[in-house]
Amino acid sequence: MSCPVSELAAFFDVDKTMVDSRGNLYAGLGAALNPMARQFAMTSVTARGYPRYLEATMQHPQLRSTPGMPIALENGGRIVDSELTRNLEYHPLSGDALTAIADFIADAPPMRYVGFHSKTLRARTQMWSPDIGEVARINAEWSHNAKPFTGTIDDLFSRMREHAPCLVIARLATGVPENLPPGITAYSHGSTVNFVPESVNKGVAAQAIAGRLSLALSDVLYAGNDYNDLPALSLPGLGCPVAVGPDITPAMLETLPPNTVHLPDQNQLAGFLIERFS
Repeated sequence: MSCPVSELAAFFDVDKTMVDSRGNLYAGLGAALNPMARQFAMTSVTARGYPRYLEATMQHPQLRSTPGMPIALENGGRIVDSELTRNLEYHPLSGDALTAIADFIADAPPMRYVGFHSKTLRARTQMWSPDIGEVARINAEWSHNAKPFTGTIDDLFSRMREHAPCLVIARLATGVPENLPPGITAYSHGSTVNFVPESVNKGVAAQAIAGRLSLALSDVLYAGNDYNDLPALSLPGLGCPVAVGPDITPAMLETLPPNTVHLPDQNQLAGFLIERFS
């Protein structure tokens, strides 16, 4: 489990790396990430948008970025300051990309919902569903950070155009995403697909954060658990890539640098951090 460098900073994915599907921290991370005790600066590079990232840090203050360290949201499409008060970078999907996404949604199997965010940092997630019952469920479960609505594909498309999102999440009612549009980065898992601009990924975001801090990548640990983390885990010169959890397959590991640390169980991460930074 050892890493060959002495890290000064740690960049973490959130879901299925730091917190489980119920939003709880994996065992031991509360102590390992205690802001009063940790011996490293940390931030998050996550697919979450502002409302859900804020929700996670309110529930678990240990996840908060070290003051002064930017945070990457929406798979790297948005980089914000550590106080969550302003966008430092924002990379919206182009009009052509939004048209392609709208066409995919129109031709896909029945949709459960489509979610996206606006340029405004504190805006709640816009969530569209063709089913009134699904909207009622969204409104009950997500009312604190979502604005659900029904309407036509054209209504959805006009809202996406108006808000210029950098991340669109589409979830099918049945089946898995097929015939994904070209020219857009798409990360699919189960019945869900995330669309971001082709030039945007977590690796680009991690490099941008390191650049803003004049931090060498050799002094950075990055921990992530899924396909959207591979661009960051594969960064040339990254000091310590940490591939976490059972979603990391042998085929994925073959694409990662030889200094990658593989932790098959997320509950191993806390012990690794304590050992590495003590």
